[in-house]
Amino acid sequence: MTELIIGAGGGGKGGGGASARVAQEAPDSLRSKAYARVVDLISEGEIEGLVDGLQSVYLDDTPIQNADGTTNFSGVTLETRDGTQQQSVD
Repeated sequence: MTELIIGAGGGGKGGGGASARVAQEAPDSLRSKAYARVVDLISEGEIEGLVDGLQSVYLDDTPIQNADGTTNFSGVTLETRDGTQQQSVD
């Protein structure tokens, strides 16, 4: 950026020669991607799994997937461990 910004004159008598600039709000262009890996223990031993898949998982009281199959959050994947002795730990 090479934009010239003129100050208020630095104090003392007199002021700066330029008039005040009018603030302009830039368009919202902020993009962010966050990653989380959550391990949640809900049972001891083998379980049946989630009843409705991603419809059973909520973020801030919002289901990841709606009943019609549309998603409220993009890029979400779900892996379950049902508690069998043969399951992987990763």
